[in-house]
Amino acid sequence: IRMLKEDYLYTNEFTEDSRGLIGYNINIPEVDELTNIDMFIEEALTMTLQHARKLSNKAANGVVNDITITVPSYFTINQRTMVKDAAELAGFNVLTLLNENTAAALMYGIDTPNLELPKKVLFVNMGSKDLELSIVKYYNHTTKNVLSTHVIEEAANPNVGGHLFDTQLVRILAERFDNLPERQGKNSIMENPKIVKRLMREVVKVKEILSSNKEAQIKLIEIADNLNLEFTLHRSEFEERIMPIIEKSRQTFLKVLENHPVDTIDDVEILGGGLRVPKVKEFITEMLGGKLLGTHLNPDEAMAFGSAYIAANSSSNYQVKKVYLYQSVPDTVYANITQMGGCKSEHEEDCFFKHLKLYAKEKNVLGQRKTINIEHHIENMNVVLYTVDSDGAESIISKTKIRGVDKIQIFKKDISLKEKYKLVIAFKYDKSGILTIKHASVVSDTKDSHFLNLIENLAGPSPLNAAQKKKIKKRLREADLRDKKLEKLKIIKNEFESLIYSSKEYLQDEDIQPYLKNEDEKVKLLLYLDEEQQWLETTGLTADYDNLKNKVRYLEKKINPIKKRKSQREQLADLIEKYQTKLDKAEKSFERYTRIRKKWLPEEDLEEFKVLLTQAREYFISISEFDNYPKNQKLPFKKSDLDEELKKVTRSLKSIKKIKKAKAEADVESHGELSNPVEDVIPPGVTDNIEIEDIPNDNFEGLQTEDIANDQIKVENIGEDGVPQFSEEQRAKMKEQVSQMRKKEQLKYDVISGKVDPETLSAEEREEIGL
Repeated sequence: IRMLKEDYLYTNEFTEDSRGLIGYNINIPEVDELTNIDMFIEEALTMTLQHARKLSNKAANGVVNDITITVPSYFTINQRTMVKDAAELAGFNVLTLLNENTAAALMYGIDTPNLELPKKVLFVNMGSKDLELSIVKYYNHTTKNVLSTHVIEEAANPNVGGHLFDTQLVRILAERFDNLPERQGKNSIMENPKIVKRLMREVVKVKEILSSNKEAQIKLIEIADNLNLEFTLHRSEFEERIMPIIEKSRQTFLKVLENHPVDTIDDVEILGGGLRVPKVKEFITEMLGGKLLGTHLNPDEAMAFGSAYIAANSSSNYQVKKVYLYQSVPDTVYANITQMGGCKSEHEEDCFFKHLKLYAKEKNVLGQRKTINIEHHIENMNVVLYTVDSDGAESIISKTKIRGVDKIQIFKKDISLKEKYKLVIAFKYDKSGILTIKHASVVSDTKDSHFLNLIENLAGPSPLNAAQKKKIKKRLREADLRDKKLEKLKIIKNEFESLIYSSKEYLQDEDIQPYLKNEDEKVKLLLYLDEEQQWLETTGLTADYDNLKNKVRYLEKKINPIKKRKSQREQLADLIEKYQTKLDKAEKSFERYTRIRKKWLPEEDLEEFKVLLTQAREYFISISEFDNYPKNQKLPFKKSDLDEELKKVTRSLKSIKKIKKAKAEADVESHGELSNPVEDVIPPGVTDNIEIEDIPNDNFEGLQTEDIANDQIKVENIGEDGVPQFSEEQRAKMKEQVSQMRKKEQLKYDVISGKVDPETLSAEEREEIGL
């Protein structure tokens, strides 16, 4: 915590959790007060990943479940486990963790055109917080012509990065300001977190200027005590300050090049914002014997795309170019396996101790499994995994207890059976860089297995336990509810504020004045709006949702009647015209339907329709006269009143169309003599006015054929205006019937009028026209 505050100039409130790890001390809103909590580092990362998931879901227009995460190469097994825990708490399925340089190196191999193989490339990545070096070998797969990417060496320094350069610029500016004559005897501005935050933002621009210019003009207004800071900062002063930080990276370069001299490196690729500083580039060029520094990759994109490519390459849902990726284990791992409780026998042959090189850096890659078989010593065991650095110092990775041998029932009955069994311990160094004992079991020659209990303790601060994860999940749910509540509050507050301003503007509009009851109404409303605006800017800042919602409703209740009076008056003419048009359509439908059915439709039903139609027209005419009604008064009718008048007409039309033709009358018309042929025949013009092609698919207006009249074609739906709705099949059938009707009507009319001699007609034609 001291380092973060003093060296990195972080102003956050940090704390130490129960595991000895850095956490965040924050205040969260609980009802009307703030509650102080200590947040696990995994909890903060989980919230970040949850937000990333929301953005991903929105961009993908779906749900993103799988994730590949890049991490610094120097992350320990504990830290990698913590990242996985955070991702799983955020709802992700972690496919793999990938070192940052590894992801970028993969994209370099895929994107580089005409990549000459084999090739060895050094990747230098200096970001905000660290320096990472990786040597990557590219070659063709031995059996297939597929690109293979193998990370063979890595080194890192977490104490070198662009952020530390920024802190040195902040110190330069603070020293210049503190040395002003007006500041003598006062505390340094470095003790003021707000000023430090401001300077951290300012120096980013200063560093960019010094990266391309030899000097930068500094002009900062009112830093403290109403004093400004103005001076010229030379690049040389900045470089002098950061040189000790740059020098820290020398050992990192020497380490990565120890087994791979510079002359064996084909290319160098640099990544990260920290490398934009000219002095850093000069230092790297010197360390690499003048080699050209390549800048072909965008570091952020390369790492993201490389990670996505690995995820897609391991999925059956995507078809991508096949690549092979290998990552050498970061350090050689040793294992010590001993009997639990130590050897209690005086005979050395009865004791067991095994020391072995489990994973060799020069031979093994991540993702490999190892199995150790122990015969003749079927006991509870202790397993210690560790590494050894170049100075010979050991670093413990984990200590695991293997228990349960004494619980196996067959050994209790006959201990000599142990001779037929062996103890099997299975290790896995997965592709995320996490080394674990997957399982331990006692196995017989016949493959009979008894699995044992594993109690693993990682060295250093441990990852979250089950109780801590449960606590985080609960707090995340509470945080999600708070976020939703705050978002809801934000929306209603914005709605109320917007309503206040729009209402003020609305009331000031000259066109609104006629719709106000009087001038006093406007004055009172404007005064009320001013009071609400003042409340919103003071007391309203802490108001709850219900209070704001009630105020929105109350304001709408005051403003909406004015808006409604104006809207009613403006829409009256169009509304009347719309209803008159509907009446016209109903009348046309009535005339078309009754034209050939008038003889057998009841006169009283036809008369009722005409009366209702006349009444409706008169009603709409009377409504239109309200256009001269005082504009500041509400119209004495509702839209539902107009709807009801129209429904009376359409209901009458529907009832007429439901009337069935009497059977006896239908028989007489079908088989009897034509008593007055000229009067009974339908003139050709009757159906000529039906233009089928002009009628929309869903509105076969007014068309009724014999099949419809005799219920041979079923009308599925009839609209409010009495217009039947037909399918395409019905339309085609009726079109054919209309065509036949026209021919028959024309022929009958020509015979009766004397234009055609009946003797010239065939028997079939005579039968068709009823002769």
